[in-house]
Amino acid sequence: RRLEKIYTKEELLNLYLNTVPFSENIFGIKVAAQRFFNVSPNDLTVEQAAVLVGMLKATTRYNPVKYPERATQRRNTVISQMTKYGYLSETERDSIREIPLELSYYKEGHNQGQATYFREHLRQDLEEILEDYPKPDGKPYNLYTDGLKIYTTINARMQQHAEDAVKEHMTKLQQVFYKDWKKGLPWGSTKVVQNAMRQSARYKRLKEMGLSEEDVEKIFNTPKKITVFSWDREEVERQMTPLDSIKYYLTLLNTGLLAVEPQTGLVKAWVGGIDHKYIQYDHVKSRRQVGSTFKPIVFAAALQNGMLPCEYTYNRLVTYTQFNNWQPKNANGEYGG
Repeated sequence: RRLEKIYTKEELLNLYLNTVPFSENIFGIKVAAQRFFNVSPNDLTVEQAAVLVGMLKATTRYNPVKYPERATQRRNTVISQMTKYGYLSETERDSIREIPLELSYYKEGHNQGQATYFREHLRQDLEEILEDYPKPDGKPYNLYTDGLKIYTTINARMQQHAEDAVKEHMTKLQQVFYKDWKKGLPWGSTKVVQNAMRQSARYKRLKEMGLSEEDVEKIFNTPKKITVFSWDREEVERQMTPLDSIKYYLTLLNTGLLAVEPQTGLVKAWVGGIDHKYIQYDHVKSRRQVGSTFKPIVFAAALQNGMLPCEYTYNRLVTYTQFNNWQPKNANGEYGG
C-alpha cells in the first residue's frame, strides 16, 4: 500500500519490468527483448510481448528457445487474458494466436554488439580504477553484477558508421590482397608460420599435456573441421589443418580506426580490428611506424620555426651529422624537384 501511495501502477510496472529475471541470467525487459527478438522494448509486437510476459510464470519452463511449444501455448494464454480484459478484440486474438513463434535470438557477449574492442579496453581500465573505490562494505565492485552505470563518450551512430566503413573497405581490400598474392607467400618465410604456431593456444595446450614436438606437429598437420572468420559470411566451417588455419589468418588484413573530437579529445568511435571473436589484438592500441602520417607534424614544426608556406624546398638526399649521420631516403630512391 505504501508503494502504491508513492508510485502509479505504470511506474510500479516499469520498476518491476526493469529488474525481473527472464532466465539465462538476464534481467529486465530491455535485455530480454534484445536477447529473444533483437529489438528494443518499444519495437516489440503484441505477440512478442506476450511471449516475454508469459515467461514470467516460470522463466525456464517457458523459455522460447528451449521449449518453443510451451512458450507458444503460454503466449496464447496471455493473448486470451488480454482479450478477456478488453485490450484486444476477439478477431485480433484469433489472428495473433495463429502467428507462428519467430525468434531472432541474439546473445550479446564480449564478441557481439557494438564497439567490442573498446568495451574490452574499457573493462581493463575500469578494473584498474575500481581497485581504489571499494563498496561501502569494503568488498570490491563486480562490473557485471553490482549495477554500476558506466558512461562513455562513444557515439553509437558514429560507432556504427565506423564499423560499417571498416567492413565495407576491408572486404574489398582483402580481395585485392588475395589477387596480388595468389602466387606468393605474404608471410615471407616458414619461420613466421612456425612462430605463430608456437604462440597459439592449441600449441601451448598440447605441450602442457606433455606431447613431444613431433606429436604436436602431427596434430597441426591433421585435417579437421575448423570454423574461421570470413568476410563473406563472417564465419565459415572448413576442412583444413590447424597449421593451414594459421596460414589463413596470416593472410587476413587488419586495421584500427579511432575517431576523436579535436576540440575536446573525446573518443567518439573505436574499431580495434575486423572481428573481436577471432582476432582480439586491438590495432587502435598497437605500436606501429607512423610513416607519412608524421609529415604534417614536421611541416607544422617547420612553419612555427620560420619557414614560409610558399618557400621552395628541394627534394634532395640530406645527411644529418648531428644525428649520427641519419639519412632519410625516398622509398623509390629517386630525388629532385
